[in-house]
Amino acid sequence: MKYVFKDYDIRYFAGIKLPNGIAVEDTDNEAVPTLWNRLVSEVLHHIPNMIHPNKFIGLECFSPDFKETRRFDYYALVQTESFVDNEEHFVAKKLPKGKYICFEILFNNLDEEIRKCHNYIQSNNIKVNTEFDYTEYLDGEDYSNEKAKVHFSFLLI
Repeated sequence: MKYVFKDYDIRYFAGIKLPNGIAVEDTDNEAVPTLWNRLVSEVLHHIPNMIHPNKFIGLECFSPDFKETRRFDYYALVQTESFVDNEEHFVAKKLPKGKYICFEILFNNLDEEIRKCHNYIQSNNIKVNTEFDYTEYLDGEDYSNEKAKVHFSFLLI
C-alpha cells in the first residue's frame, strides 16, 4: 500500500455530525453523501475562519464499546484557522498534534480501500490511535472520476 508519514500541528475543523452514526455492516449508506450535501448547501456559510482553499475531511470517531456496538460517529468537516463553536449550526473538532500515517486510496471504492488500510495497520503491527481516523478530500480531485484519490489517515502512537 502507498503511504507517507506527515507531522501535523493541532488542527481545527467545523461541520456536522451524522445523527445516530454508522453501523459497520451498513455498506450501502446514502446518509453520508446526504450529510456532505447538507454541509455544502446549508451549513458551510455559517462557519467562520475557514482555511482557503477549503480542506475537507470525513472524521470517524470510535467509542470504547465500538467492538460491541459496531457503530461509529461520522462527521463531515472543513478546516478552520482556530476552534469555532456554534452548536446551533455546526460542531467543532480538534485533531491532535502528532505524526500521522496517510494512505493514498481510491475514492470510488472507499469502504473496501479503508478496510485494506485497517488490515495493513493490523497485519504490520503499526501502533495507531484507535479513537479516530479520517478521510481527507484533496484539492483538485474530481470526485466524479473513478480514479480520484483521497488520503486516509491515522494518528501514530
